[in-house]
Amino acid sequence: MNELPYEFAALAVLLAAQGFVMIYSRWPLRRRVAGLLLTTLAVVASYVGISDLLSRAKPVAWEFAIDDIEELEVAYADLVPGNAIHLVLRIPNVAEPRLYALPWRDDLARELEQAMATAEAEEVPLRTSPDLFEVDLEDRERLFYATPVAALPPKDQQRFDPAPFTPSDATTMYGAGGDTDEVPPE
Repeated sequence: MNELPYEFAALAVLLAAQGFVMIYSRWPLRRRVAGLLLTTLAVVASYVGISDLLSRAKPVAWEFAIDDIEELEVAYADLVPGNAIHLVLRIPNVAEPRLYALPWRDDLARELEQAMATAEAEEVPLRTSPDLFEVDLEDRERLFYATPVAALPPKDQQRFDPAPFTPSDATTMYGAGGDTDEVPPE
């Protein structure tokens, strides 16, 4: 974890505010100290919980921040039959790849396996469309696909005129058709 998540910072501020309310309340000292200890434990527990959540796959239904992206690169895919499809996606303008979990579907797993085989055979990255994050996947054409190979740049075709060929030159040059094996003078 490189930086403090904003969600944890907001939770810590709210719990700190709760702790200050408990400290300055008119309750007896024991109750205020117990409230402060519980607030401190809640901050620590929330940090541990958020750290644990960061290591787990995020369900694609929970993703709402990806709106204007045309395609995503699939860095890794793991198929757990009957359970889930785990994807590590590289998102443009995001430093780290992210782990997502799709609910298991046979047709989706088959499509992913075919796209992975095609991408590996053509040695191109595997891509997916942002339709992956839509709840209803029935109205899509194709979810996973190998990156199309870019067209080669046009060749710079240079025209050249070959030397005119005459059969008599070939006969004297190579000795074909004559009785002698003379080499023509240079």
